[in-house]
Amino acid sequence: MMKKSELLDQLRLEVGLAFDYASSETDFFKKVLQAIYRVTEKCFKLSLYITYNDGLDMKLLYHLSSNDEYNKQVFGFGFISLCYLRATILINVKDNQMIFAPIFSNTQLKYVLGIRTMNEQYSFSTQDIEFIDELIRFIEAKQQTFE
Repeated sequence: MMKKSELLDQLRLEVGLAFDYASSETDFFKKVLQAIYRVTEKCFKLSLYITYNDGLDMKLLYHLSSNDEYNKQVFGFGFISLCYLRATILINVKDNQMIFAPIFSNTQLKYVLGIRTMNEQYSFSTQDIEFIDELIRFIEAKQQTFE
């Protein structure tokens, strides 16, 4: 895999193109996740969750993984409350790292982006968190064009 700064620059470019070619909000999200998956050479498991029940519950909307395995994340009310802080959350569990990033539409929590990797494949750093925060701001700004 390329150096981290080059990888993140490539992701910025591909995510911008995802918006340029998207036909709907759902298509935009799929294209963003597919771009991340492709550029990172399939070393991430990507999930997009949508909220329902007035933002109190989440369900899986879209998932990408190299081995088609999907480990259902059980969020619980405490986790959903954390998402309302509008902060990207990094969780280290044994050999895995997971990032969960809330996506808002105005003041309403609408989606949560989940990115999971094995530590030996890729290790998340401050640069990655900054990129995810930038990505979320971009998504929140652009999703309004589909509403």
